[in-house]
Amino acid sequence: MHFGPFLNIESQVDRIIVMQIIAVVLASGIFLMFGLVAAYSVMLGGLICIIPGYVAARGLVAKQGSLETLPTDVGLSPVIRRELIKFGLSAVLFLATFVLVETLNKLLFFAAFIGLQLVYIAVPAIEAMARRRRYAGKQSS
Repeated sequence: MHFGPFLNIESQVDRIIVMQIIAVVLASGIFLMFGLVAAYSVMLGGLICIIPGYVAARGLVAKQGSLETLPTDVGLSPVIRRELIKFGLSAVLFLATFVLVETLNKLLFFAAFIGLQLVYIAVPAIEAMARRRRYAGKQSS
């Protein structure tokens, strides 16, 4: 996926993280019109989605070189370990948010969290559709 000439990202993991960051910054900016509590609720919900996902993906890619070269004969233990780390970090961040943040719009907080989870599905689906269109265009010529 190309974000113009200034940002050409090869790794699918990095593309997902960049799209999540762009989405949370835009959403926070939009909800700033409805008040500071709405804006930081969206920002916190987004960060609780982005940070554990980034930590898990970076740890797996750092160990294996890339997600595409993940050896299949090792089993899923590195993936499961990273997902457990992601789950634990998410739980700690949720707990810290609900203990430390006094005023929070819980609806916007969870909407941002769930919305950014959907980016994990949307980015690969959009890329697959673009590849299918390119492939269909090559077949018809």
